[in-house]
Amino acid sequence: MDTIKSLAVCLIMLLVMAIATGCNNDGNAQQSQTQFSSQLSGTYVSTEIDTNADGIKAVFTVLEGAGSLGSITAQGVGEWSNLLAPVTCPVGSTEATLVSGNWVLRTSNGDLIYTDFSSGTGCTNLSTGTATGSTEGSIIGGTGQFLNATGSVQASGTGTPLVSDPEGDSFGSLITTLTGTIITPD
Repeated sequence: MDTIKSLAVCLIMLLVMAIATGCNNDGNAQQSQTQFSSQLSGTYVSTEIDTNADGIKAVFTVLEGAGSLGSITAQGVGEWSNLLAPVTCPVGSTEATLVSGNWVLRTSNGDLIYTDFSSGTGCTNLSTGTATGSTEGSIIGGTGQFLNATGSVQASGTGTPLVSDPEGDSFGSLITTLTGTIITPD
């Protein structure tokens, strides 16, 4: 009988420990998943940053908007590499692939979400200069409620140049849809 009582006490203690440490039945830490979607608009400008030393400069974006996370701003740097011939873009366009891209998203309470875009394709219409593109990446942390956050992020949008120089540096407007899943530890 003492063995059964001891076993019962041990099982109760294990259950209490699992609850106290935030674990589920499998012993895994509990997490929350939040789907999000935001509409953003703002500007982009060429920078001096060249992450892969290919001579093509990255662009700096500043965006603001709203969506399921409330008011949100985004600042980021992305570098693209032009392909010799379009693969997926329509005739009359140039095509570029994403070399690297990182954004910092700021929610209305000041908490930050860090992103790392790892792939993307952009098409630029040769007659208008307007570019459309999409990127995919990961959420790699943040601050406040997004501390140790992970997840996925996608962005798609349209950029319209307002002024450019012969070297290809430009400044223009950008309209973007941002979606994804944020996974945060409970």
